[in-house]
Amino acid sequence: MAWGTKNPPKRKGRYLVTLKTPFGNQVRQAERYEYPKDNWLWSLLPSGMVSDKEVVAWQKCPEPYRE
Repeated sequence: MAWGTKNPPKRKGRYLVTLKTPFGNQVRQAERYEYPKDNWLWSLLPSGMVSDKEVVAWQKCPEPYRE
């Protein structure tokens, strides 16, 4: 599921993303959404925006643990 700028996710939802930062790579949780139509954006959680150029990898968040 590498980002590689060729394969971005085209579904809304929460993802774990790896960001390239001046301090090295960081793994963060982000929300993927579409606004307006066919314009996909990342929003870092709990709040904040990030560009696609900073995201180097992504994976869908796993379901929460349940007993």
